Amino acid sequence: MSVLDWLIIGCLSITILSSIFALFFLYSYVTLRKKNNKIAQKRPKNKQKRRKWKRQLRLLAKRKKSALIKIIIFLVLLFSSLGGALYCRYYQSINLGKEDQEIISQTYFILDEVSTELKNIQNGSNVDKTQEKLKDMLSVLVSYTSRTPSTSLSIEGQQQLRYYYTKTREFGTNLYGQTPEQLSDKTKVAAFQSDISELEKKQAEIFKEFHINKESIRAQNKNDK
Repeated sequence: MSVLDWLIIGCLSITILSSIFALFFLYSYVTLRKKNNKIAQKRPKNKQKRRKWKRQLRLLAKRKKSALIKIIIFLVLLFSSLGGALYCRYYQSINLGKEDQEIISQTYFILDEVSTELKNIQNGSNVDKTQEKLKDMLSVLVSYTSRTPSTSLSIEGQQQLRYYYTKTREFGTNLYGQTPEQLSDKTKVAAFQSDISELEKKQAEIFKEFHINKESIRAQNKNDK
C-alpha cells in the first residue's frame, strides 16, 4: 500500500476511536447532569448537611466540565481526522500513483523514439536494422500498457487511462507484427505516424487532467540515463 493508503487508514482509525470516546463522555456528561439536577432539588436545611451538599454540587460541576472538555477535544479530533481522510482520498483520486506515473512517463518517451525510427525509415534507413530497434521498444511498450490503472483514481480517471493504455497497446502490437516489406511501404508508415499523433493527443489530455509537467518527466528521464 502507498503512504496515502496508510494515512487514510490511520485517519479513519482515529475517527472511529474519537467517535467512541466522544459518545462515552457525552453519556457521562448527561448522566452527571441528571444527577446534579436531582441533588440540586434536595437542598438540606441542616447547615452541616448543606456544606456537604454544596461540595457534592461543586464536584459534580467539576466532573461535568471535565466531561464537556473531553467531548469537545474528541469531536475536534473526529472532524479533523475525518477531514484528513477525505482530503487524502480526494488527492489520491485526482493524482497518479507511482506505477501509473511510470507508465505515462515510459510510454511518452518510447512513442517519441518509435516516431523517430519511423521517420528514419521514411528517410531511407535500413528497414531490417530499424525493425530490430522497434521490436525492442515495442515489446516494452506493450508490457507497460498491459497493466491496469490504479483503482485509487476516480472512475473517470481510470477510464481515461484504460482507454489510453488499450490504444497504445493495440498500436504497439500492430506495429510489432509488421514485416520489413510492410514497413517499406511509406503509406503504411505514415499511417503509424498518424496513430502516434493521436496517442500524443491523448497523452496531452492526461498531462492536463493530472497536472503532469512534461519538463519534469524529461528531466527525470535524463537522470535515469
